[in-house]
Amino acid sequence: MKTLQLKMKIFISILYLISGPVCCSDVFVYSGGSVILFPDLMWDVNNTKYICRMEQTGCRNVIKDQTNSKSVTSGRFKMYSNVDGEFTVLIRELNPQDSAVYRFGVGNEKYKDIKLTVQSDSCCEGIKRIKAYLGETATFKCSYPDEFKTNNKYLTNLNNQNTIIYTGKEAQKEQKDRFSIFDDRRSKFFSVNISDVTEDDGGVYLCGVWKKETSVGYYSYFREIQLQVTGQVFGYLAGSITLLPNLQWDVNNTRYMCKMEQSGCVNIIKDQTQSNAVTSGRFKMYSNTAGNFTVLIRELKPQDSAVYRFGVGNGKHKDIELTVQNDSCCGGIGKMKAYLGETATFKCSYPEELKTKNKRLINLDNRNNVSPIIYTGKEAQKEQNGRFSIFDDRSSNVFSVNISDVTEDDGGLYLCGVWVWKNEKSVRYYSYFREIQLQVNEKSTVLPETPSTTTEPTTASTYWTTSTAPVAETTGQVFAYSGGSVILFPTLQWDVNNTRYMCKMEQSGCVNIIKDQTQSKSVTSGRFKMYSNTAGNFTVLIRELKPQDSAVYRFGVGNGKHKDIELTVQNDSCCGGIGKMKAYLGETATFKCSYPEELKTNYKYLINLNNQTIVKEIIYTGKEAQKEQNGRFSIFDDRSSNVFSVNISDVTEDDGGLYLCGVWVWKNEKSVRYYSYFREIQLQVNEKSTVLPETPSTTTEPTTASTYWTTSTAPVAETTGKKHSAWVTTAWLLKHSKEKTTALPETPSTTMEPTTATTDWAIIAAPAAETSDDHLRQVFGYLAGSITLLPNLQWDVDNTRYMCKMEQSGCVNIIKDQTQSNAVTSGRFKMYSNTAGNFTVLIRELKPQDSAVYRFGVGNGKHKDIKLTVQNDSCCGGIKRIKAYLGETATFKCSYPDELKTNSKRLINLNNQTIVKVIIYTEKEAQKEQKDRFSIFDDRSSNVFSVNISDVREDDGGLYLCGVWKNEKSVRYYSYFREIQLQVNEKSTVLPETPSTTTEPTTASTYWTTSTAPVAETTGKKHSARVTTAWLLKHSKEKTTALPETPSTTMEPTTATTDWAIIAAPAAETSDDHLQKSSALPESPSTTMTTATASWTASTAPAAETSDGHLSSSVIITVCICGTLIGLLLIGGLAVIYKLRYHMMLDLASIGQKAEKNYKGDGDPRGNQYISMGPVYRSLDSNTN
Repeated sequence: MKTLQLKMKIFISILYLISGPVCCSDVFVYSGGSVILFPDLMWDVNNTKYICRMEQTGCRNVIKDQTNSKSVTSGRFKMYSNVDGEFTVLIRELNPQDSAVYRFGVGNEKYKDIKLTVQSDSCCEGIKRIKAYLGETATFKCSYPDEFKTNNKYLTNLNNQNTIIYTGKEAQKEQKDRFSIFDDRRSKFFSVNISDVTEDDGGVYLCGVWKKETSVGYYSYFREIQLQVTGQVFGYLAGSITLLPNLQWDVNNTRYMCKMEQSGCVNIIKDQTQSNAVTSGRFKMYSNTAGNFTVLIRELKPQDSAVYRFGVGNGKHKDIELTVQNDSCCGGIGKMKAYLGETATFKCSYPEELKTKNKRLINLDNRNNVSPIIYTGKEAQKEQNGRFSIFDDRSSNVFSVNISDVTEDDGGLYLCGVWVWKNEKSVRYYSYFREIQLQVNEKSTVLPETPSTTTEPTTASTYWTTSTAPVAETTGQVFAYSGGSVILFPTLQWDVNNTRYMCKMEQSGCVNIIKDQTQSKSVTSGRFKMYSNTAGNFTVLIRELKPQDSAVYRFGVGNGKHKDIELTVQNDSCCGGIGKMKAYLGETATFKCSYPEELKTNYKYLINLNNQTIVKEIIYTGKEAQKEQNGRFSIFDDRSSNVFSVNISDVTEDDGGLYLCGVWVWKNEKSVRYYSYFREIQLQVNEKSTVLPETPSTTTEPTTASTYWTTSTAPVAETTGKKHSAWVTTAWLLKHSKEKTTALPETPSTTMEPTTATTDWAIIAAPAAETSDDHLRQVFGYLAGSITLLPNLQWDVDNTRYMCKMEQSGCVNIIKDQTQSNAVTSGRFKMYSNTAGNFTVLIRELKPQDSAVYRFGVGNGKHKDIKLTVQNDSCCGGIKRIKAYLGETATFKCSYPDELKTNSKRLINLNNQTIVKVIIYTEKEAQKEQKDRFSIFDDRSSNVFSVNISDVREDDGGLYLCGVWKNEKSVRYYSYFREIQLQVNEKSTVLPETPSTTTEPTTASTYWTTSTAPVAETTGKKHSARVTTAWLLKHSKEKTTALPETPSTTMEPTTATTDWAIIAAPAAETSDDHLQKSSALPESPSTTMTTATASWTASTAPAAETSDGHLSSSVIITVCICGTLIGLLLIGGLAVIYKLRYHMMLDLASIGQKAEKNYKGDGDPRGNQYISMGPVYRSLDSNTN
C-alpha cells in the first residue's frame, strides 16, 4: 500500500512539473523605460492571478488577486487581461533593482518564470516632457540603444491603448493620418510628427521595440514621452485678458480654474454654487451672455505666466498657457474726465506685433459683460458707430476714440485690445493692453482730483468696483403730482452684490426708507419700491404721492456712487386718484386722462405697469391734433381741453391691469430722467355675460407695505374661452351677500378677501371660473403621442411652479417645485423653462386617462387652465425605430390624422428632452422643402409626410417628433403624432437587435434618458468591435461576424427606454475632424489609485477586443486544454505526450497569428494594434525636460 502511495506521489509530481515551465525565459529591458510582458498564460477571472518575485526566502508577492477583476495595479506594476484574453504585465519606470526572476501564475497550476534584466544606457533614461499647442505641429525624438538599430520601432499611446505607428523600411518615412515617423539609424533615434494637434493627442507615448524570446513575447520601451497639449494666449504686463476656454457654464456642476505647479494644479477659484459669476482677487470666472465659460484676469503680472486648467464637473477641461509679455506701450489705467454733452477723446498705444490687427474698444460693465463698442476696419480709415468713432494710426502704433455728446451712461471702464483666434482649434481670447477709466461730470461740478497712480487692491472685490468709486453728484430735480406716481432713474446700476439704499434728507441726516443687503432685485417699503428694471438700472417707484413727500432723496449702491434727487409734489385738481374702468372681451375700451396745464406741449404716454416693475410703454402722442396708432391701441391729445383719450380695440384678457397716464421728462443731458404720472387707470376685462358686483368707490390707506404692490400680482382672472363666469371667494360672498348678482363663484375658498385698500385690486384679479368645454382653452393630442404646451406664463425660479389635474376633489398636483431648477420631471410629465424663459410642459406617451383639465401656475398669481383631449387614431402613436449608416441617406415617414391634412407638418428634434428644435417644416402643398441636409415632402393623398437626411452624421442620431404647431388665440402648442428614434451606425457594425415593443418605464426618470444615456461613439471609419467577457459567454453559440460596439451595460434593454440609451452616450467634445481618428473605444471606467499607483490614470479600462479569428482560437485553445486535462487524468502515462502536443499547438497558433499580422521578421505581434495597457497618466511638469 505504501509503495502504491509513493508511486502516486511521484506521478502527481511529474504531472505538476509537466504543466509548469520547463525553463526560465530571459527578458532584457532598460533603466528608466517600461516593459509589457506576455507570459504565455490565459487570464482567468475565476482563479487567483499573481506576480511574485523569487528571493532566497521564497517567492514574495508583488500582486495577488482573487477577484473577478480584469486589471490589478500595485505601484509601478500592473497585471491585466489584454484584448485576446492573455495574461499581460506592464512595469513602468524600471530601475536596476527590478532585475530578478519573476513568477506569473494563474490558480495553483500553470505559471511562468521570467528572468528580467534591467540594463543601463545613456540613451534611454527618464521621461521626456513635450509641449504642443492646439492646431500646430508637435515633434519629438526617441533615441535608442545600438542593439535595436535594425528593429522596427513602435510608438504606442497608453491613453487610447493602441500602437499609433511603426517604422518600415530603412530610411523611409511612414505616414498614418496626422502621425508620421522616421528612423535615422545613423544617429540612433527616430522622430515623430503630429500635425494639426488636438487635445486628444495629449498623454503618454512609449517608444520601443517588439522582442520574442522562446515562448515569451514582450515590448521593451526605452523612452517615455509626456505630451502636454494646451491652448496658447498672450497678454501684456498690467493689461487684462478675457479667455473663452470653449466650455459651457453649468450651474449644476462645480466650475473651477487652477494654476499648474510642480505640486499639482493649485485652485484659484472653485465654485459649487449656482452663481453665474465668481471672483477671487484679480481673477473672475463667469458665464457670458451666450452661456460660455469665460475668464477675466485683470492687472496681469509676470508671475501670471503659467498653464491654467479650466473645468466643469469631473468631465471635460481645458488647459491654456498664458504668457505675460512686457511692452513699454502697455498696461496701467488711464483716467479721463469728460463733461456732459461735450466730446470725450482718448488714445490707446499698442505693441508693434499688433499693428495689422483690428483694434477694439470694449466696455466692461459691473455685471461682467464684455460689450464691443467699435473696432477698426481698413487701414487709415475712420470707423463710426453711433456717437463713437475710432481711427488707427499705424505709423505711430496708436488708435484714438471720440465719443460725441457725452452722457452719464458713457462713464465707466473701457478696455483697448484685440480679438485673437488663430485657427479653428486654437483658444479664442481678448488681449487688452490698456484700460481707460472715463469719469463723466457736469461742467459746473468740481470733483476732487483722483489719484494719478493705481495701487494694489487689498480685497477681491476692489478690482471690480472701478466704475463705482464715490463721485460728487449735483442734485437733480423732478416734479410730480399729489395722488399720482413717479418713476425715477437715478443713473445707477443695480448690483445684487452690494447694498442698495434710498434715504430722505432731513436735518438729522439721511433717514433710511429702504436699505437692502440681500440679492433681491426688488425691495418694497410702504408706497416706495426700488428695483432693477429690465436693463439692470436702479429704478424707484413711488405711488400715491403726498405733499410731505417733497424732499431731497439719496439713492446709492454700496459705498460708491450715489445720486441726490429733489422731488417736488405739486397739487393740481386734474390729477391723482385711480379711475376704474370696465371693458368686455372683443369690444373697444375707451378712457380719458386729464393733465396739468404745464404739460400741454409734452408728449403724453400710456404706460402699462406689469408686476409693478416692468414699465411697458404702450403708446404716446406725436404731432398736435394727430391721432397715433400702435396695433390695437390708439391715442389722441386734445390740448384744447387738456385731456388725452385712449382706445383699445378687440379687447383681450391680457389688456386688463394697471395703466398710468403721464409724461416722460428729460430736460437735457444733465438732468434726471423720470416718468411723472398724473392719473392711474385700473382696467377690468370681463365677459359680457358676466355680472360682477360693484367695487367700493373709495380707496383707503393700506396698513402694510406689501398691500401697495398686490395690484397686478394677486391671482389674475384668466379667461379660458370666449365666455365664462367670474370667480370670487367665499369671503367675498359673505361680504356682498346682499348685492344683486346673477353669477356665482366656482373657485375654492383658499383665496380670501383682502382686508385693506387692495380689495379694489383683488376683486378685479381673482381667478376666473372655467364653466364649460366651450369656454376652455382646448388642446388635442394623440394616443401614445406627445404634446408640448406653452401656457403663456413666464418661468420664475424665485416662485413656486406647479401643474395639477382638475378632479372632483380639487386640483391634484402632478408637479410642484419650489427650487431654483429650470426643469422638473414627474413620470411622463416635465415642466421647464424653454430657451425664451417661457413656462413649458412636455407630456410623453399620452394615454386616454390624460384627457382632463390641467392648471399651470407660477406663485400665487397668474395661472392658466387648459383642457387636454387625447384622441385615438390608427395612424398615430408609438415609437418607430430607424437605423441609418454614416455618410448615407436616412429616410422615414410619418403618417398623420386626416384632420391635420392641410396643416404645415413639422419635424422636431427633442434635444436633452427640453429644447424643442424645429428642423424643417412643409409649406405649400405637393412641394418638397429643403433645409441643408434635410428635406421634407407631404403627400396629402396618403396622409404621410416623408423626411430624407443626406450624408448622415453621428449627431443626427436621437429622437425626432413628427407633429404640427397650433397657435390658437388662447394657447400655443405642438401636437406630436409620431416619434422617430434614429440610430446612426457604421455600416460594418451590426448591433444586437433592440426590443421592438415599448413598455412603460418604471420610474419617472426613465422617460428622459433618450439623449443623455451613454452613446456608442464611433470614432473612425474603420475600427474593431468591442465586447465584454459576459457578452461573449452569452453569445458564444451564435453565428455572427460582427460584434457590438457598446459596453455590456447597454446590451439587454429591460425597458423601452434602454433602446434610446444606446444612441445617446455623452460624446467626447472634440472637433468633427478628430472624431474619426481613434480606432479603439473604452469599455468601462477604471478607478484611480490613491497611493503609489499615481502612474495610472482613470480614463478608461482595458476593453475586450476580439474578432472571429480570436474567437475561434479561444474555442480551440479551450477544447485543447479540456482534452489535455481529461487525458492526463484518465490515461496517466500518456500525459507527457498529450502535454507536448498541447504546447506544439499553442506555439503553432501563436506563430500563425504573428505571421498574419505583419510582413516583417520582428513585425507586429498579436494584439499589437489594440494593446490593452490601461490608460496611464502622469502629472505634467513643465519644468522637466
